[in-house]
Amino acid sequence: MAWQKTKICLIGTAVNEETGKKVTFRYLTKKSKAKNKAKSGQVTKLTLKKYHPGLKKHVTFTETKVAWK
Repeated sequence: MAWQKTKICLIGTAVNEETGKKVTFRYLTKKSKAKNKAKSGQVTKLTLKKYHPGLKKHVTFTETKVAWK
């Protein structure tokens, strides 16, 4: 895929204190062409196409990060 040349998928994990479940967050960031490192301040939420069994088609899904108390 062409986007892999210019973007990196960042993966972060957290534990929800209320439920105790492990949650994974994925974000895309652009690579710096000069040093092949992620540029700061250009992180965007990962948008995926997921299959919805009720609608029987793929729908766009954006992963969001939930802030816990």
